[in-house]
Amino acid sequence: RRRGDDWVAPEIPLDLLIEILTKLPAKSLMRFMCVSKLWFSLIRSRYFSNRYLTVASPPQPPRLYMSLVDHIQCNSMEVCYNPRESVLLSLSSSSSTDAKSFHQDLTMPGMGGRNMMILRGLILYIVCRKACIYNPTTKQCVTLPAVQSNIFAQEDYHKSVLYFLGHDPVLDQYKVVCTVAVSSKRFKRITSEHWVFVLEPGGSWKRIEFDQPHCPTRLGLCINGVIYFLASACMSGDILVSFDVMSEEFKWIQGPPVASAFMPMGFIEYCGKPSVFDHSHLKRKGSVDLWVLEDAGKWSKKSLVLQPCQMHLVDKKLSYKVKGTTRNGEIILAPFLLRSPYYVLYYDPKKNDLRKVRIRGIPAQWLRNDHSVLYFLGHDPVLDQYKVVCNFVSSSSQDLDMINSEHWVFVLEVGGSWKRIEFDQPHISTRPGLCIGGVIYYLAFTSMFEDIVVSFDVRSEEFNIIQAPLVVSAYVDSLGFIEYGGKPAIFYHTSLKENGLVDLWVLENAGNWLRKAL
Repeated sequence: RRRGDDWVAPEIPLDLLIEILTKLPAKSLMRFMCVSKLWFSLIRSRYFSNRYLTVASPPQPPRLYMSLVDHIQCNSMEVCYNPRESVLLSLSSSSSTDAKSFHQDLTMPGMGGRNMMILRGLILYIVCRKACIYNPTTKQCVTLPAVQSNIFAQEDYHKSVLYFLGHDPVLDQYKVVCTVAVSSKRFKRITSEHWVFVLEPGGSWKRIEFDQPHCPTRLGLCINGVIYFLASACMSGDILVSFDVMSEEFKWIQGPPVASAFMPMGFIEYCGKPSVFDHSHLKRKGSVDLWVLEDAGKWSKKSLVLQPCQMHLVDKKLSYKVKGTTRNGEIILAPFLLRSPYYVLYYDPKKNDLRKVRIRGIPAQWLRNDHSVLYFLGHDPVLDQYKVVCNFVSSSSQDLDMINSEHWVFVLEVGGSWKRIEFDQPHISTRPGLCIGGVIYYLAFTSMFEDIVVSFDVRSEEFNIIQAPLVVSAYVDSLGFIEYGGKPAIFYHTSLKENGLVDLWVLENAGNWLRKAL
């Protein structure tokens, strides 16, 4: 410039500015939002985001995410009473037999990883029953306001708040769907509410009517603007629920014959269609079934058998759970237990090919063997015989959707030995047991978080299940399991200090619970 003259830089045309910005890394864009209001609004605009991700940004390698959760679900829609540490790990997916080490993306007290959903680069997860959206590229988190449910405060056995993330490709709009469900044991009675939240400034929850009460049982999918998820309904059994993101309308059809809230199976996308992946016979027979929802609303079945040379890749001592699919359509099967070394299985149903990948970099404090061995002493008054019952349980503190338990009995006599007892209800004991009249009783809970009373007849060596009263919870310390009047009883003293009140629930001969308030 000439001395004494002011020089003004020429204004950069908008299209050229966009072209320049799209060539920058995401971290630089986050810093440059403070340059001006124009740059701030431009970088945050939907148009720029889509252009940056689909046109200018080079293809990013797929990433594998793992959430490690040490958090007990809060019984509140507003306040977290157990803000324990939870972390989100990620690594670039590898086609080799050894994956790279995990990188810690996020640490969030109270984060619930069990209901995590990933869609178009955004991650939906739950913090104490509130929905949160996390953008791994910008490292930004947004927590949605709590749903003002009318039914959550109802006294019932099971309460669930599940969220699903959907995208409308026509309006390029993201929406979060929330289902609040209150149900009795085994879903014999269900009440549910449904809400939708549009992810835009000033968004709020809107109630959506749907005349089929249900309780979601699996994580959801969003395919071509429609959210799908499996659920249990009172009269209709296991169903598939669909939600059109644009029209905000619910529909449902009957699930495939194998669909069950209590069976190990995965809900995945296969060839652009919602599908149920049944791997219950994978360890024993090496076979899997794939149920695909066709365009006519009918389920087609595809049965596959592993190649004999790949059967050794499946550890028969472990239980696996479907944790999603890769971009190439491979199904990810992860063990419930975090053991070292830790491997996951990738199964390609199109090629009928299985591979095993080692996962490194999991923090050492999360790698532990969660086994419990509990013993109960019983006496048969008829034969005057003592027996010891052993429950060997393996489960994961990360995910209790599957519990493995074995049951053994030992007769206290010369030459006695352990004998395996079959029982088709896996469970974890939560309190010391009692022996009354030749029957051992103890409190336990199942993989569906049902609290039960297990009885074992010392003479016949048979197990039985009795539904526990509503006050029983594995996570409530203020109750005891005692003998009262020659009967098993639950002593509930939560209100003792505040109100001087206690409840006594006594198991009557008919298998019903009698409540005494004192």
